[in-house]
Amino acid sequence: MVIHFIQAHSNRVLVHPQTNPDSRVVAYNFDELFTDYPHFLREFFKYFANFDFANMAIYGKHVLQKKTVSNVHRVAESPLMIMDPMDYTHNLTAQIQEDAVKLFNGLIRNALLILKQKIFRISLLLRTNETAKILMDNKDSHTSTTLPTALQGFGNLKSSPQEYLTFQLPESIQTSPEFMTLLTRVLRFEVSPGQEVDNLYNSM
Repeated sequence: MVIHFIQAHSNRVLVHPQTNPDSRVVAYNFDELFTDYPHFLREFFKYFANFDFANMAIYGKHVLQKKTVSNVHRVAESPLMIMDPMDYTHNLTAQIQEDAVKLFNGLIRNALLILKQKIFRISLLLRTNETAKILMDNKDSHTSTTLPTALQGFGNLKSSPQEYLTFQLPESIQTSPEFMTLLTRVLRFEVSPGQEVDNLYNSM
């Protein structure tokens, strides 16, 4: 879905189902397409909140009628139909059931509601439905400069000591400055100037 969305947003075919691995993926500049990751997430969820999952199939950069894809490639239609960008004859989501698509649709809309807030924390998406319910109960949440009281503790590790976000560092992160860039630019962490990055890096 991310591959399709970026291609649709840039109006370019960036992934080609060709046999030569060196020519399959076209390089692109993420920063030229999106100002930052919150902007990317907002556009991503907005796009799929209006997507016709019932009738349309994701086909590389394009969106086609499920019936058309099924007839051309002799594959069965499914509630969610996403064709493999490396092999258009393979439906990646053939086993997804209708109930799962309905649940997914709800999560998309709730995520979009969260991303429209004036105050946004990525941690709020980890509890999408719970967060959305609180926001809908708080009528003025979209214009408020503070989070509703019920959300203030979300993402605060001190208030939830048993909840942690863990991840594996990519191979490209080898040095402390690279790790700092990951924290501040990609993950949007706030790191104080006096914090010892070497100790932080070694503790991961």
